Amino acid sequence: MDATPPKMLVFDEDGDTLIILPYITSASEAADDQKSDPNVEQNGEKRPAEDALEKNEVRMKVSKKHMMLASRRAQKIFLGPWKETESRGTDGLHHWLFEPVFTPEAFEIVLNIIHGQTRGVPDQIGLATLADIAALVDDLQCEDAVWFIVKSWIRLLQEPLPHTICEDLVRWILISSVFDEPSIFQDCTKVAIQSTCKQLDTTGLPIRPSIIDGIEVERIKILDALMVDLEDQRDGLSRGELGCNLECRSSYLGALIQGMHSTGILPILDVNSPTNDPYEAPHRGLRVSSAMKAIREMPFPDVYITNIYSSRPSFHTCNLRGSLWQHLDEVEAEIMGLNLNEFMPK
Repeated sequence: MDATPPKMLVFDEDGDTLIILPYITSASEAADDQKSDPNVEQNGEKRPAEDALEKNEVRMKVSKKHMMLASRRAQKIFLGPWKETESRGTDGLHHWLFEPVFTPEAFEIVLNIIHGQTRGVPDQIGLATLADIAALVDDLQCEDAVWFIVKSWIRLLQEPLPHTICEDLVRWILISSVFDEPSIFQDCTKVAIQSTCKQLDTTGLPIRPSIIDGIEVERIKILDALMVDLEDQRDGLSRGELGCNLECRSSYLGALIQGMHSTGILPILDVNSPTNDPYEAPHRGLRVSSAMKAIREMPFPDVYITNIYSSRPSFHTCNLRGSLWQHLDEVEAEIMGLNLNEFMPK
């Protein structure tokens, strides 16, 4: 069977540059091609040997001048000692080969904007496509060229921001970081800080490593603050610095230690010890939201104290649990997302 020729898109009939974009699709997505494929069973499923990823290619004829005006990366490539500055092959065009990490749809929309082909630019797009465009725009460094239309797309998106870890949350973090949306960026990174139990999975999207590291640093900082307070309470009760008598201290200390065990944060690891890996500390494998919920739900017994003035024990009002909750409220009130200005490219 003859190989299918690469798809060709022309953005400038007189263009002098050929962008070559390999892209990966699953075999199951190429339904039309499977109809005549001898390796497809009668039930429509591929045989195991062929049930794999397929690589396709699209070629795009563009204007080097337009690309250089819009894209800082194109300027560096075509003005520098790179192989893309030389004509290659019999077509006499500059060949610019990309890695198979971008979608043809995102490339087509961005190149239509760059070349002024407004009829090919949709009025509204979905979140997944916008994230693909953000990834490409960040790579080409052409934010200014697409700025106005992208801001319109963002305004038209009616989807609420996610409140849990999901692919849409990661997409919003990428979009807001590329297109300078500090409020969206702060809200989404706050959710990530509260809801991850390890470094954020980017699901393959090219979010800047400094952003991923920033989310993890804040997550660990909050968990460490929670654990320091629990340790202070535990040690203060053990040394007799908290509580008002033996019954009070014994009851609260026992309940606190059992609660710390039940949340999975014991044994406490000294993160400042040179012999310990700080990331092995049990509490650092928790979600901030889960840890705070578990601490709030720690069961503390009602304590009754006997005294010489009454034959009946009286309810003890030394509310150590209340002081623990107060600290949780203070920590929770201070949880903020990341400041986008600190992660913008210099």
